[in-house]
Amino acid sequence: MTVLSILEGLAIGLVPIRVMQDEIGSGKAKQIPTSTPVPGHRVSLCYQASEFGPSLTSVLDIIRELIAQHRLFV
Repeated sequence: MTVLSILEGLAIGLVPIRVMQDEIGSGKAKQIPTSTPVPGHRVSLCYQASEFGPSLTSVLDIIRELIAQHRLFV
């Protein structure tokens, strides 16, 4: 499942609101409230060391922020 699949209406995904905030605000995606809290989960990131650059640094920064501020991952 990818965010693109969600935006195309082909999937429902469990995605942090921060990641989809602009799409929810513009109406491209819809937030579905849950009645049961979703516990934190593990995240793994695999990459080629030669590909490490600004884009991957941005992804890591977002993950670190989610861990530190929102406790979305454990």
